[in-house]
Amino acid sequence: MIVAHRIHRLARLAKQNPDKRFDRLFREITQVDFLMFAYEQIEDNKGAYTPGVDGKTKQHWNPAEAERVAAMLKDGTYTPYPVRRVYIPKKSGKLRPLGIPTFSDRVVQSAIKLVLEAIYEPVFLDCSHGFRPGRSCHTALHAVYNYPKARMDWVIEGDIEGFFDNVSHSILLRLLEKRISDDRFLKLIAKFLKAGYFEMDMWNPTKVGTPQGGIVSPVLANIYLHEMDRYIEETYGANRQQPQTPQEKYARTNPDYNRIGGQIQRIREMLAGKQKPDGTDEELRARLWHLIAQRKQTPYLKEPIKPKLTYVRYADDWVIVLRNLSKARAEEMKEDLTRWLWENLRLVLSPEKTTITHITDGFIFLGYKMVARQRIPTQTPRVKLVIPYDSARETIQQVRDLCQRVQDDEVDIIRRINAKLTGWMNYYACASAPAHVFQKVLHHTFWAYGCYLGRKHKMYLSQAAQRWIRRCPPQPSNPRGGQKTWCATTTLQSGVERTVFLVCASVPRKSLHKLARDITDKGRLRYRGLYW
Repeated sequence: MIVAHRIHRLARLAKQNPDKRFDRLFREITQVDFLMFAYEQIEDNKGAYTPGVDGKTKQHWNPAEAERVAAMLKDGTYTPYPVRRVYIPKKSGKLRPLGIPTFSDRVVQSAIKLVLEAIYEPVFLDCSHGFRPGRSCHTALHAVYNYPKARMDWVIEGDIEGFFDNVSHSILLRLLEKRISDDRFLKLIAKFLKAGYFEMDMWNPTKVGTPQGGIVSPVLANIYLHEMDRYIEETYGANRQQPQTPQEKYARTNPDYNRIGGQIQRIREMLAGKQKPDGTDEELRARLWHLIAQRKQTPYLKEPIKPKLTYVRYADDWVIVLRNLSKARAEEMKEDLTRWLWENLRLVLSPEKTTITHITDGFIFLGYKMVARQRIPTQTPRVKLVIPYDSARETIQQVRDLCQRVQDDEVDIIRRINAKLTGWMNYYACASAPAHVFQKVLHHTFWAYGCYLGRKHKMYLSQAAQRWIRRCPPQPSNPRGGQKTWCATTTLQSGVERTVFLVCASVPRKSLHKLARDITDKGRLRYRGLYW
């Protein structure tokens, strides 16, 4: 049986019986074909050529190495290497620790990840979107933004302080034992958790936490926080459509709205000749338009919809949206959740990032800002997706920093800027009216690159413009073309000259609903043989 079918069989059993405990999982990852299949899942990763403490990369992996690792797993002599710890900067200015395992350990972790995903994907809740097949930041945003079309009041923005560094190993293994009864498989996971890390050429033990950068760490994080997802949905009734009887719906209807609707229907019957008119046609039409305008200003419901909660989590970032509930209720939920996380998962909510915000003030989730804006006083404020000012300013600063590299080649600078701006605009293409912000960023980019050319070639900007400004031809990212922008020419190895153009057109706006649906459909097509 091929590897994909074996994984699919595990997923099918897990979906049929959510309470089933799985045994004989360790023998799967000791098979050479399974390890080679796990290698294929990570061979194209960005860090495939980044070495661990043993100095080996993707180039050192081959079927003979897979047989050696499989033999060590079978006889119990396999021991994971400590990870190599490096630090990467965060937006806040702090440093984030990143653990880099050896490549052979990454392959084994990839095999463990395939098994865990097959077992846990059918039981994970829909509110979880981080590091899951067919899900992304846009699907999480869509769940918050499009869940009910009703109003939003208060929002609890949650962030777990140092989540990956504070995961309790004992609690995590106890949670894994609920679904897995294979001791050798659990002991292998425990070995990875206890492997330690090298920093400044010194070995340090890991008593808590999972290394950020490990292949299996995101799956273990979702398993750990799945308990929080269950608690919020079961305790607070989040993400559940409240049942409503016809009598309750009728009791919430505004009688003034129904009275005006009856008058409109009566006048229309007079104009159609079904009733005796009490005036001329001109008078009836004038009264009809007046009543229609009056009905638009009258609310349909005299009472709000029943309380409803929306809870969405992406990795360790989560939000709870409250509708028709008070701020006191939000504070009560925050205190209760803080206490439950510490008592059951030994996690602490970050006091700086866990806040209660009103929707009119707006909140930032996964880089987007959601804020309610009201145009007509009688209508419910409409929630908008806005590009944060800090994100646009940071992008402009990154482009300016690239343009300070006068020693670099023009083609290299243009390609780096294009890659940066294209990725940034594609991510924010779902915002409300993003073209205005995009054009501002492109405007600053145009002049920053012009100043780069002036400094590099020691000439005036007008002279550089005469030499290197051309009309951009139609391209896949710019179908219309024709805009004037900076260009540079390079010669390929074949001797053919190629001209590259600085990005000059904004990415067209995309519907968040359509983009989330496309991402989900692509994920299902890719993983249909494995998970669905």
